[in-house]
Amino acid sequence: MRTINFIYKDKQDLLRQSKQISSCTGENILIQVFSGVLSQSYLSLLLRDIREVFPGSAVLGTSSSGEILDGRIVNGRVVVSISFFEHTIVRSAMVSQNDNLEMAGEEIAAMIGRQDARAMIVFACGIKDGMFINGTPLLRALKIFFADTVIAGAHAGDNEKGIETFVFTEKGVSSQGVAAVAFFSEKLRVHTGINRNWVPIGKKFTVTGARQNIVYSIDDQSPYELYRHYLGNEIAKNLPLSAVNFPLMVEREGLGITVSPVSICSKNGSFRFVHDFFTGEQLRFSFCHAGLLRQGSVKIRNELKSFGPQSVFIYSCVARKRVLGGAASAELSMLQGFPASAGFFSYGEYYSADGNQVDFFTQTMTTLSLSEGVGETGTGIADDPGNKNISIEFQNLEFLHKLVETITGELETTNRELAHLARKDPVTGLYNRRFCDKFLQDEISRQSRVHGIITILLLDIDHFKLFNDRYGHVAGDGCLRAVSKKIMEAAKRPGDIPCRFGGEEFLCILSMTDHEGGKKIAEEIMRNVTALAIPHCDSPTSEYVSVSIGVLTMRCQKDMSGPAMIERCDRLLYEAKEKGRNMMVAEDVS
Repeated sequence: MRTINFIYKDKQDLLRQSKQISSCTGENILIQVFSGVLSQSYLSLLLRDIREVFPGSAVLGTSSSGEILDGRIVNGRVVVSISFFEHTIVRSAMVSQNDNLEMAGEEIAAMIGRQDARAMIVFACGIKDGMFINGTPLLRALKIFFADTVIAGAHAGDNEKGIETFVFTEKGVSSQGVAAVAFFSEKLRVHTGINRNWVPIGKKFTVTGARQNIVYSIDDQSPYELYRHYLGNEIAKNLPLSAVNFPLMVEREGLGITVSPVSICSKNGSFRFVHDFFTGEQLRFSFCHAGLLRQGSVKIRNELKSFGPQSVFIYSCVARKRVLGGAASAELSMLQGFPASAGFFSYGEYYSADGNQVDFFTQTMTTLSLSEGVGETGTGIADDPGNKNISIEFQNLEFLHKLVETITGELETTNRELAHLARKDPVTGLYNRRFCDKFLQDEISRQSRVHGIITILLLDIDHFKLFNDRYGHVAGDGCLRAVSKKIMEAAKRPGDIPCRFGGEEFLCILSMTDHEGGKKIAEEIMRNVTALAIPHCDSPTSEYVSVSIGVLTMRCQKDMSGPAMIERCDRLLYEAKEKGRNMMVAEDVS
């Protein structure tokens, strides 16, 4: 196998290259085109010239948002890549519709006919009616037929205009289709690589309204408003395409997955995503981390050195070029020194490894390497061929990202500490009343869905004013802390919420705790407080500090309110005080 890459200017360029492969037959030749010229008539004329010079050869082409040639970015040009094989047969197929991508995948499979393809390259029009297209249905349909085939490729680009993209084969050009080629050979070796390297940044947001892959609200505002608020009107004006620069990240199974909207509803600002979402999931904005990107690039380079490719094809998200600027060249420079590499910047990349599941990604760089026979390993290839200027720019970007990471980490730590302080009582360390009022109402709402039960305890330190008058407020604070510790020791389950409700009053919320369980906790608190043996010589109840407790257990109903439940429990506490204090009065209405 051998590949020749060049920048196309006119038909003479094709004629010059045809002399090098005159011995090859059409079925052993693949001609790929990555075009920064966005004109269907121009592409049709180019295709006519290719057919005349290389009759019977398979052609696979796409419009792009930047072209890649031998590890370099060449914007606004037409890159032609001619691969000719000794043992491999190439078949092409094209469908001129993307209204139903699942059906398009099935039609591509039917046109190719054979299921034993070693690899496939697929290009699909990435824009429809000004909206980004989800490529997952296409890839799933192809994978059903080509179960053991490595599938690579990408969504076509259009120089970030977001208006119209093109794909083509030797059969013609389409602005709303899917084009593909399949490789058939037992001697063809295939390797795929991927570089992602997006990391979360800033605060966490919560999905507050979603149905399948449509997100209606995040932190109770539309996704559109979220982007507008944090990234400004210019980003919002160009949504959803501008979102690829600052994708949202959701963590699933320990992996951070970047997601960008595929379409936006102009009426309510909701977004349609590639992936499904669930209410309650947390999201963060993310950015392309230069340091991790560099590590991933070196990893791909080392894998290629071990594989020994004869051709390398690159599909990189346009967001990487826009976000990284000149540093994007450093990522691609890792491919310099290998035999013929070419590709383009796209609106989404397809990736599978060793015939496994094929995924549709955005914000990634993927590679497909081919070789017939053993191939030569890259033992003489340098580890990092990037030029000095690019390396400096890359290094500066790494420093910037390190600065952002450090500041973000410090802000997150500070925010966690502030959130902790905002819900805790400074004297006792228990939750404060504001937090408990909200928690109780939220817990009632949750438990009412399943008619669950909640037990609450309302406690009061007996004759605490007399204690303060006798021993002073410093001793009084010490008494509060000692009693609080005993409350925490008794209400120790993860779901138990003890709080300081007032001056010397405490509230314990015991979710899914029955009446007997609540009384046992109340009895334990009373015993433990008595065991402290804190002298209280002015108390008419006991020579030591004691507590009175009201215990209430209720089954949650839809119209229950937290304040009403606390008021009912307060009556039980009042009854305990009326009966002489240092006792518990309990009521079960579950």
